[in-house]
Amino acid sequence: MRILLAEDDPAISKLLTQRLLEHHYAIDAISDGMSGWEYASTYEYDLLILNVELPKLDGISLCQRLRATGDTTPVLLLAAQNTAIARIVGLDAGADDYVTKPFDEAELIARIRALLRRSSSNPLPILIWGDLWLNPSNCEVTYQGQLLNLSAKEYALLELMLRESHHVFSNEEILESLWSSAEFPVDATVRSHIRRLRQKLTAVGAPPDLISTAHGRGYYLKPLDEKAIADGIAGSLIHEAHFTHDCSQSGQDLQSQSNGYGSGSPQAASLFSQPQISPDRSNPQQQYQTLLDQIWLESQDKIREQFQILQEVVSELHHHTLRPHQQEQANQVAHTLAGTLGTLGRFAGMEVARELEQWLHSDVVLETEDATHLQTLVEKLGQTLETSLALSKSTIVPDCLLIVDPDSNMQEKLARLGIQQGIQTKIFVSIAEAQAWLTQQQQAASHPAHIQADCLPTGLILGCFSPVRATFQEQASDSLSFLKDFTLQYPTVPTVVLANVSTCEERLEIIRQGGTCILSRLSSPQRILQAVSADHQQRNLLPETRVLLVDDDPTLLRALTTQLQSLGISVSTLNDSQQFWSVLETIQPDAVVLDIQMPGLSGLELCQVLRSDPRWQRLPILFLSVFADTRTQHQAFLVGADDYLCKPVSGIDLFDRIFNRLKRVQACAQSEIVF
Repeated sequence: MRILLAEDDPAISKLLTQRLLEHHYAIDAISDGMSGWEYASTYEYDLLILNVELPKLDGISLCQRLRATGDTTPVLLLAAQNTAIARIVGLDAGADDYVTKPFDEAELIARIRALLRRSSSNPLPILIWGDLWLNPSNCEVTYQGQLLNLSAKEYALLELMLRESHHVFSNEEILESLWSSAEFPVDATVRSHIRRLRQKLTAVGAPPDLISTAHGRGYYLKPLDEKAIADGIAGSLIHEAHFTHDCSQSGQDLQSQSNGYGSGSPQAASLFSQPQISPDRSNPQQQYQTLLDQIWLESQDKIREQFQILQEVVSELHHHTLRPHQQEQANQVAHTLAGTLGTLGRFAGMEVARELEQWLHSDVVLETEDATHLQTLVEKLGQTLETSLALSKSTIVPDCLLIVDPDSNMQEKLARLGIQQGIQTKIFVSIAEAQAWLTQQQQAASHPAHIQADCLPTGLILGCFSPVRATFQEQASDSLSFLKDFTLQYPTVPTVVLANVSTCEERLEIIRQGGTCILSRLSSPQRILQAVSADHQQRNLLPETRVLLVDDDPTLLRALTTQLQSLGISVSTLNDSQQFWSVLETIQPDAVVLDIQMPGLSGLELCQVLRSDPRWQRLPILFLSVFADTRTQHQAFLVGADDYLCKPVSGIDLFDRIFNRLKRVQACAQSEIVF
């Protein structure tokens, strides 16, 4: 599959290129909109990834120009603005998806897979041809359960043929799809890859003509009989959880977990049986962090140039010589820096750069007295760049679970339980000791050649230290201050706070400082470790949740489908409630949205039918209706509804409700295993 990436930020472009190459995509990377127009007009692509703020021709205008020529290639926009208006403008310009910076790499890759599926003749998440299975989520290929060891090009060739399984591919089409414009392969290269791919398939028992030749035309997959096709579709939908189990455990694709909500499958239940934080160094998250650190080091020269521009603007403002074009340039630099820093995991620097961007906006008239504040911000940005949020750039360090608590008995129990589960722990008996360690980690991030970071935190268990003071904020001030600093440096690491809090305000204060879970100090060690594991799993909720929308209004279905798909949800629609059960069994959705009043069977009746089947008793069911009266809502909840929304409703509101329901279901499943 061939992708055009138009991104003017070298760091982000390199990061995306590297990650997409790892998923066996052919990439053409360019840095301005006019080059994007020339490439897109010259070559055939399966997907276009466009930065909104490109030089020469911005991403929105480029998308509009392509659509005006009839180009239907899927377009994914990357942007720094995360407002509803910005998203609407992008989607109305013809984009198929809109992702804001800084983005989650795993979610972005999942959205790319979803767009590629949507534009192919095979929309299933797992590509199946008889006994041949290809899983794009983890790039694994099996034949009759046997794993094939394929090269990147062999994998890409097989994926291309599986996505268009009834097409005969000429040599030219294969070359166009699998090689970038910088490469110059010949027809013999295709024949060589076909030959090696056939040999590897035959070695695991596949028929020699699985990849057949149409002489003079090209290559195609040997047709299957109808039963094999039906078995393949059923296998993709029903057994996907089992096939992607390993991938879901690593946080790359949690499809199997959400399948467990509806089906109650034993594979899904096993996901919650042993809460643990994997110390495996092959963890993709660790590999991703290493890649970020590498790109961060390679981007230093460019970042220094950008930082120098900001320093010069402050100097010009001090001397009353700042020109509008200089302010505009500095605003663009701050905007670019914010995107770079956020994408590379430097969130403290990103926040300062965003504040600078607001101050340097062309609508803001800067006065001389503003120079002092701008200088403070620039100096703060310089400090955060020096004390980078990266971990070690030179060597790999071990994972560890941090325990900061004065209770030696609890420390010992947690450490012993951690050893049993293969978790390395690091214990601190005071906030001062933990704060000193955090400072050392910051120094290691800034000077990796001289200072070695001793571990990579995968979780924090923080016992609130409570000297006798007047208020909760005063009692826990030191603990909360450390929590805030820790969260700033490790924003994606789960933090479990042990505290005897009695009011909502006290809980809110802990959450504001970065706490993700609050437990009583009387909680068992098993419950505490399970909370850390649960937070890991909730943070990796499936980005491609399958939702079934049932409504007799086709206009509403189209509108909600567009909005939900732009947010990464896979949507199936149904406007005939009589076909509900057969569609449900085929799709195996993670959530269902029902209209109350429909021809044939009503939403209330469908809900009752679902709740009567043990397999679907936990499936999240949301009602969407024009009826806002209390009586109708009461009926809906009486028959088993989980939520009730009144029309009209926006896609983002529906997305939030679905997401929250899935989190609750997952948390309940985890709690049952523990308790």
